[in-house]
Amino acid sequence: MTADEPNTPAADPPDDPRTRRRARFRAEAQDTAVEMFAAHGFDQVTMAEIAHALDVSERTLFRYFPSKEALLDPANDDLIDQLLRALEQRPVDETAFTALRGALRSVGHELDDERARFVAQIDLIHRHPALMAHMMHRQREIEEGLARVVASRASIDPDTDLRPALVAAAVSSALRVAVERWALGDADTDLATHLDESLELLARGLADL
Repeated sequence: MTADEPNTPAADPPDDPRTRRRARFRAEAQDTAVEMFAAHGFDQVTMAEIAHALDVSERTLFRYFPSKEALLDPANDDLIDQLLRALEQRPVDETAFTALRGALRSVGHELDDERARFVAQIDLIHRHPALMAHMMHRQREIEEGLARVVASRASIDPDTDLRPALVAAAVSSALRVAVERWALGDADTDLATHLDESLELLARGLADL
């Protein structure tokens, strides 16, 4: 597998050949890592061993995944950049919540073919507390990115206005719940359906619970 390019997804559009090549390598690397972690244990497998299995250098693997924990991250950098681009491209007259819902749906449809990997990733994450800590940190990074775009669309300062951060945190939590329900639930229900259900409940509010 050839993977000589550094991790610079923001420079290329989603249909660019380099972006597709990078996405294929990410998927192969994560599939390989999940298989090795499941067979030998997360703590026992090294980045060098994963790189060897992929027939790439350890340096190349680190350019795509800065840590072993990152190989289990369902939301990789390419996916998050795609989500942020989709959000930026939503109609300017949409509310932040409507725009986020549309952006998430556009990304969610592309993940249904990767359900098996998500199931394995989530299972491994739940069994290793250190991985849970990494995922919480990663979720915070995603929320910060969403908040920046929400604030930019509304022409407000996210440092003085709490609304972008609150919207991003709420939607991020709804996304996490939807992904876990999709990965661990009925295989016949696609991710977009779970996203719609979670976001619809969030939009209506949970005061009647």
